[in-house]
Amino acid sequence: MAKLKKSTYYYHLQKWTKSDKYQEIKERIQTLFHHHKGRYGYRRICLALRNEGFSSIIKRFND
Repeated sequence: MAKLKKSTYYYHLQKWTKSDKYQEIKERIQTLFHHHKGRYGYRRICLALRNEGFSSIIKRFND
């Protein structure tokens, strides 16, 4: 049995059960990259995402 504090256990449990709020855009980035056989860099992918309507989320991934 692991010797964890109760608060630590529940903190990690909550962290692992949370869903990723950026999962949709991450999947779309991977799809675009593989669709163009790895020839698209971040600038072309950002442009393609803006054309699809993901303009407000792109700033998060450019950092």
